[in-house]
Amino acid sequence: MAKSLLPFASFSGADPDFSVDHEGWRSLEAAYANGVFPGPARERLAAIGRAYLADRRTETVWQSYRDVEALLPAYDKAAKAIWAIAYENHPRSDASSELESILERALASEPLRIQPARGDLLFLTGELEEWTDFGQLFQAPEGAYAVRFGLDLIREMAMNFRVALTKAEHEIQRRADESRNDRRQTATERLILLLVGWAKAFGFHHAPYIDGTEPAPFARFVRAFLTLVPSSFREERDLTDAALAAQIKRVKSADKAHKREQEQARLAKANAPLGSDNPL
Repeated sequence: MAKSLLPFASFSGADPDFSVDHEGWRSLEAAYANGVFPGPARERLAAIGRAYLADRRTETVWQSYRDVEALLPAYDKAAKAIWAIAYENHPRSDASSELESILERALASEPLRIQPARGDLLFLTGELEEWTDFGQLFQAPEGAYAVRFGLDLIREMAMNFRVALTKAEHEIQRRADESRNDRRQTATERLILLLVGWAKAFGFHHAPYIDGTEPAPFARFVRAFLTLVPSSFREERDLTDAALAAQIKRVKSADKAHKREQEQARLAKANAPLGSDNPL
């Protein structure tokens, strides 16, 4: 089962390229007796190689929503600390009044820099239907404003932060649950099925075994293909022809079972009584 992945890869760089030189084509063709790949077959294999590298990159670089979830405790700790400062640690006493007085003066000397021209200020009022940029309502100067804030604003921030964090926790959990099974196959499993499709399209043998026991030429071909992948994108273990033949058999069987389940679900939906999918 493949790992549930985030729908972006902002920090992973450009997609790697897949290229095959003369010796590489010879090694691929050598898997088949007297095998010579025509131009279109080579072009399709190169495209499959690029797709495989992109898939492998996602598996090694992208993160899952469980990784996002793991970042929550630090934010939760910060939210609890701000909440305690704003609402729990303020018993009315001479000491608390003196502390607030000192903090107010200290905060006044540490202003926030707000740049309206940069889009730092958004407004929402009874006259506005949606959040509106300051520059659309007023003449926005290019410089920055110095804005002072006090303890009352910190209390408001504590409330908003706590509510926002709770919403974020629910959203992350929902996305994690939705994406749990969003990728049914690993990059190598998808590669095997693409190469099976390629072999069928160009008339090459694609069964994993000869007589059910000995690895077939297709297993040697897949292994040769994987050796052409840049080392940084190869799987940790170097599979033998026998191991690849077994994996090819498993992948093809799983794909057939999945397609059969999809077809059965489609037929069941098509034959369902009218209105049966409408809950009362």
